[in-house]
Amino acid sequence: MIYFVAAMEIDRVKIGHTAGEEAGPRIAALQTGCPCDLTLVACLPGGLRVERELHRQFAAQRFRGEWFRLSGPVREFLDATAPAIVGSAVPSLTYGLLAFWEPRLLHVERTVRIAARSAEGSERACANELWFETPDLDTAFTETVGWYRQRRHRLEELDAVLRSVEAHDVAFEHLYGLLPDCRGCEC
Repeated sequence: MIYFVAAMEIDRVKIGHTAGEEAGPRIAALQTGCPCDLTLVACLPGGLRVERELHRQFAAQRFRGEWFRLSGPVREFLDATAPAIVGSAVPSLTYGLLAFWEPRLLHVERTVRIAARSAEGSERACANELWFETPDLDTAFTETVGWYRQRRHRLEELDAVLRSVEAHDVAFEHLYGLLPDCRGCEC
């Protein structure tokens, strides 16, 4: 099996293969040595020959070894495979996959992390206040995933996923979970 694992924070993707039928153990091993969160973004049938062909096809985007820049032809290839991914190749919707398809979520995440840091060391913190009172945070989030998503993805299948309640809930759970637990507030 050929797998594509993205490190979104650095705009890189690893194109690798595994002899098994599941990429999970391989990704777990990669995650151990990587400071960035890794996300499985695609799985395709094939072995070493297919992997080498993909490496050759994307040679101009090669960063180092099996890592490639997540732009141009690599991104186009992954977007073209997205309907199959939505259909079955990735077993569940994850925040990492949503951020891969909608990179604006990473900007929302940065805003959430900044808001969370502003409450560090304080005796009082309220996650709801941080979420709703941080300028434009809730609006930016709402425009990226869920029913009120503003921009359309060029792939209809992905747009349908990004507009879903499930996408909204997965992204909200991840982002809200980055905020500090409430303390000293009325929640």
